[in-house]
Parts: sequence; C-alpha cells; structure tokens
Amino acid sequence: MKVYLITHGCKANQYDTEKFRLELESRGATVVDEADLADACVINTCTVTNAADAEARKAIRKVKRANPKIQIVVAGCSAALRAIEYSRME
Repeated sequence: MKVYLITHGCKANQYDTEKFRLELESRGATVVDEADLADACVINTCTVTNAADAEARKAIRKVKRANPKIQIVVAGCSAALRAIEYSRME
C-alpha cells in the first residue's frame, strides 16, 4: 500500500504524523510524496482556528481531486471535534 501523509498544525501533530509513518512502514506501507501516487492518505488536522479547519477541508478536497479513488483518513484534533462534518464530505 502507498500512503500520502499531510500534517496541519502544531509540533504535536508533526510528531503524531511521524508515528503514523513509522507504524505504516513497519506494516509494509510505502510513504509517497504525491496524492496521485497513493492508495490512501492520512490527513492529521488541527482545530486551533477556523482557518485551520478550513485548510483541512481544502486539503481533503484537493487530495480527492488529485486521486478520486484514494481512501482518506482524517485524524487529529479537528477530526475528533468535527467527525460528523468530515464523514459527510465526499
């Protein structure tokens, strides 16, 4: 499986994304640098400001445009607080 990772927000999110990367690679996944090359995408979100939430939604739409077949996992603070909103996105 090829995975594309996106991180929004603080150093804690950067740390969490690195943990995701290590765990995914330990299970045989390959991390790629472009969404159109990936089977899945993990977007680690931030919710410090409304702008951060908007950036996360924009990133999701951009990834889906680049690769309509990609599976997207939304993680992080914004995902925890706004799970219903993210689940309603195409």
